[in-house]
Amino acid sequence: MSKKPSMHLVMSFVLGSLVAATAMTGPALGEEPNKLKALASGPALTEALSRGGYVLYMRHTKTNRRQKDVDHLGDLSNCANQRNLSEEGREQAKMIGLAMQRLRINVGKIYSSPYCRAVDTAQLAFGKLQLEDNLRYLTFLSRENAIAATNWLHKQLSIPPKARTNTLLVSHTANLKKGLGLWPGNPGDVFVFRPAGDKGYTYVGRITPKEWLALAGLS
Repeated sequence: MSKKPSMHLVMSFVLGSLVAATAMTGPALGEEPNKLKALASGPALTEALSRGGYVLYMRHTKTNRRQKDVDHLGDLSNCANQRNLSEEGREQAKMIGLAMQRLRINVGKIYSSPYCRAVDTAQLAFGKLQLEDNLRYLTFLSRENAIAATNWLHKQLSIPPKARTNTLLVSHTANLKKGLGLWPGNPGDVFVFRPAGDKGYTYVGRITPKEWLALAGLS
């Protein structure tokens, strides 16, 4: 029997400041998620991101709700069988990418769910991506594969990126909610984590699409 994953967050250096050390254990797969407190927001958060060293989890941008996913286990490169980005969602992805560029936030590695709406979000915003099966929509995976995907997510959030860069994961609501207890209510929401290697990672804060535009002077 596979062991349920747990998450250990050590509240340590965040945005260069030492805060009280507090161990936090996140929910095992399928349990009611905890509510994690954001530690930073606004200009302070984007300034920290401009220096690099963070892992970002981004929900894909807005989709055409009239479309439905037909086959979650088949060929995910076939966009005709999926709910895809709306025109508003495509523009939203472009503007988030432009906002990060204006704010001098350098994104290095980009991993994307193989669903077309996630791939298109990453491609439109940043022009590059690496497909990652562990970022598939968690709800429709077998329990064994869902646990493996959740473990992969915990590990990725703890890996420091290359100097002066940030790592980006583009995926879905379920992966973040079931794995970490965070609910990305808005399409395009970006959650920020500070990786600490063997010590895990710290949840730092969230930036919504509207906030990206305001912070970059694009709204």
